[in-house]
Amino acid sequence: MASLATPTSSDQATLTNPAFQAYAVLRSGFTVAPILFGLDKFAEVLTDNWTAYLWSGVDSVLPGDAHDAMLVIGVIEIVAG
Repeated sequence: MASLATPTSSDQATLTNPAFQAYAVLRSGFTVAPILFGLDKFAEVLTDNWTAYLWSGVDSVLPGDAHDAMLVIGVIEIVAG
């Protein structure tokens, strides 16, 4: 059984096909969102302090401080995108 999310022929891969529209929107969203959120770890536009969302004991577990951990997480998110 063919999947509706991924087009199997060129005539199905059109923007008039609702399944392809959903596929295109989700693919774009899951590409752009991690990159934007990763960049925001450096710019801090969405929140004033990303380290507030970390466990309070992260400083004793990871090398460096919580801010350094958030920068590493930001790089990982950008690469994932």
